[in-house]
Amino acid sequence: MISWSENLDEKLVKLINETEEKIAGIRKKVQDIALVNQSKVLDAFRKHHLSDAHFANSTGYGYSDPGRDALKPINKIIIF
Repeated sequence: MISWSENLDEKLVKLINETEEKIAGIRKKVQDIALVNQSKVLDAFRKHHLSDAHFANSTGYGYSDPGRDALKPINKIIIF
């Protein structure tokens, strides 16, 4: 199996590893925020009973588009 660092200079690999260690805390915070936001989105989908049917094909003109109509209140929750 080929390693990602196999063809890289040792100094560069060391710098990459050191940088990964330095930013580990920041990456954890970003991941935590992403998980909270994902939870908000999924909760909004459940609250408004959004399903895969809402993402089905439509005419493209927005007339009687159940997906668009279902997403309007969800967007308000997610964005604000």
